[in-house]
Amino acid sequence: MPIKIDLENKKITLSVSELAAENPFQRSGESGSTLARMTAGRMIHEEHQREQQRAIDNYVREFSIDHPVSLNGYSILIQGRIDGLYEKNAETIVEEIKSVILPPAQFNALNEFTFTTYRNQLRLYCHFLHQIGYPRVKGYLIFINLIDKSKKAIPVEFDDDEVQAFLLQRLAHLIHQIEQEQLRLIRRLEYAAKLGFPYPEMRKYQDDIIKDVEFCLSRQSDLLISAPTGIGKTAAVIFPALKYAYANKLRLFYITSKTTQQIIAQQTLEKLCNPMIDLRGIILQAREKICLNDQVVCHEDFCPYAVDYGEKVMDDALFDTLLAKGIILPADVQKIAREKVICPFELALDLSLQVDVIVCDYNYVFDPGSYLRRFFFEKPFDDLILIIDEAHNLYQRGRDYYSPELNRDDVQSLMYFCELQRNPLFHKAKKILSDIDQLFRELEQQSGENKPQGAKSLVELELKRFSKIKDRLDGFMLEYLIYKKANALVNPNDPVDEFFYTFRLFENVLALQGEEFSTILDRSQDATRLKILCKDPANQLQKRLDGFYAVIAMSATLEPLAFYRDVLGFPADANHQSYPSPFPPGNQKIIVDPSVSTRFRDRPRSYEYIADAISSILTLKPGNYFAFFPSFDYLQKVQEVLYAMDSNVIAQERYMNDKARLQVLELLRDTTQNTLVLAVQGGIFAEGVDYSGEMLLGAFVIGPALPAFTFEQELLKSYYQETRGMGFEYAYLCPGMNRVIQSVGRVIRSESDVGVILLIGQRFATTYYNSLFPRYWYQSSPAELISTDPFNEVKRFWELH
Repeated sequence: MPIKIDLENKKITLSVSELAAENPFQRSGESGSTLARMTAGRMIHEEHQREQQRAIDNYVREFSIDHPVSLNGYSILIQGRIDGLYEKNAETIVEEIKSVILPPAQFNALNEFTFTTYRNQLRLYCHFLHQIGYPRVKGYLIFINLIDKSKKAIPVEFDDDEVQAFLLQRLAHLIHQIEQEQLRLIRRLEYAAKLGFPYPEMRKYQDDIIKDVEFCLSRQSDLLISAPTGIGKTAAVIFPALKYAYANKLRLFYITSKTTQQIIAQQTLEKLCNPMIDLRGIILQAREKICLNDQVVCHEDFCPYAVDYGEKVMDDALFDTLLAKGIILPADVQKIAREKVICPFELALDLSLQVDVIVCDYNYVFDPGSYLRRFFFEKPFDDLILIIDEAHNLYQRGRDYYSPELNRDDVQSLMYFCELQRNPLFHKAKKILSDIDQLFRELEQQSGENKPQGAKSLVELELKRFSKIKDRLDGFMLEYLIYKKANALVNPNDPVDEFFYTFRLFENVLALQGEEFSTILDRSQDATRLKILCKDPANQLQKRLDGFYAVIAMSATLEPLAFYRDVLGFPADANHQSYPSPFPPGNQKIIVDPSVSTRFRDRPRSYEYIADAISSILTLKPGNYFAFFPSFDYLQKVQEVLYAMDSNVIAQERYMNDKARLQVLELLRDTTQNTLVLAVQGGIFAEGVDYSGEMLLGAFVIGPALPAFTFEQELLKSYYQETRGMGFEYAYLCPGMNRVIQSVGRVIRSESDVGVILLIGQRFATTYYNSLFPRYWYQSSPAELISTDPFNEVKRFWELH
């Protein structure tokens, strides 16, 4: 149970286990072994209690006990449940049952001091019973080895005075921590008045955004903001949200879809820091990126940084050093983690409990496999305000979170692995895997074995059958965990563990059921895959959004607002606001060139024209330009033509790491190079990046980047046609035009920026598409952007500037 604190009435309620723990740290991982271990412990625990009840008439299991304490003006209630309690020879026997997985020699060597937390817990129970009138109390630690179910009962002596001193010392420390936090909360109230806007002047419309944020927070309601790139959304949202959080004892979660967007949030927070306020924030980085070990293996046998984490993290100076930095960066955590040989990822998560603002990826809030359980395991989390940056990206991410798949190749490879093992345990695993493989065969027969390779088909899955397989896998994993512990086996990339986790996630999503899910048998590649397609993530996202105090979603392309309010799971009455551009309209020239069709079937006829249009425009004003394409294939075809024209061209790669991306940005900062960068709409160069000053003079946007025509996308179209009457709009048009608007937004980022944008493609000249253009792009009608002579229009624009 979480510690409950009522400061107004000076009341504290906590559990015996929390009071007894040497370290309250709980690991955030949820591997197959972890899940299996928890299940095994619970089962063996209950089995022992049933055996004792059969053997001892007066045996009581899960005996509830409350122990009140008054200390330093606080009324404290300590609650617990004793595993086993019975009378024997005029003594009250108390059992504290714990399961372990240890080789026989280590099990035999167990004593009462091996696990200090368990000993503390037992002694507290004995002390409490003695205080309420049980004259003779004796405690036993009951250890049960899951390897062979052997038991060891270890008597634990207790002295009332000694335990009482321990109890008061722990409670005094807890009260000190609470009062220190209360002092900080009081200071935070003062910070609300002292917090100032992070820039000398506000940009046009920033004050409107601030007022709208304040209005919605004061009514604890959600807000969707659509505002142009460069208006200063980040500062205009973080500033009032943090001010409100300080005044109302709340904290902020600021989440992004890309690491590049976190940098802007970080810079804003750093500017908000001033000597009068103790602003604390942390940027959380993915485990794989922040890890200091040679390989990402979170196990003591493979990683020195994981060894004795619980003891190392008790060092208060460790936290004080980092919290004193104000905004804690991943590099700060890595530096001290390297010095102290402690896991940087877990250290960052523990630090997150003590800061005002947490900046992290969407995954840590919404991903069912990696969300931060310490914050979101139970509702509500209404002490948190959620800010979603580039919120249009959450639609696809949300669908991905609930679209797991099973690969038949993985099943068959694991079957072969099990076949090579000598231990009979693996024969059981092979039988389970064979049943899963049989399921694949049956589904192939149902969908038609004569279908050509590459076919995808809808299939019906029986949840009951999957649930039974999961239960059998659970049973196997218990035995497998014991087998590994007994033989001291640690496999950093255990295929059994990985498959267990994959199957469990698949079954969990399958159990959600609902018309927003489709199950697909995919034979489009070498291996057959079974996929769950989430067509609409709104229901699942809503479950998480509902738990926050308030949610603010913002983007330069959150329009049509009704579409995003719907697919992101916001309530129908959520507030939504759109803002115009704050910059002089004459500084930007947007031209629609409808000379060629960029539809998929017409693209080969457009390569030469597009390359020529780009090259000719570049001669008018040398500098850096982007050309944004709807796909990598399209990009590469035009790139081949541009190379023949001897242009200075750099192209985005399909799989580009941070180092390569930063090299491109560094090249653009050198404005003498006259570089043309070919990139994809919706990619790492098209969203969440600032190209200030003359880093970028213009952009070419080649056609609307509609999602590819696929089996899955057509299922989305059918679903939204049936449920909303807007199939093409929801599945193709809105996501595609969103990428266009994001790409255009790269060019003008400040009042001094000047640039041109060419939208190339016939569809941009049609009302169906250009009705989604932002209102601030034109004066009266989108039709005024259509040109029959783009070259000369651009020429005249640059002559004026």
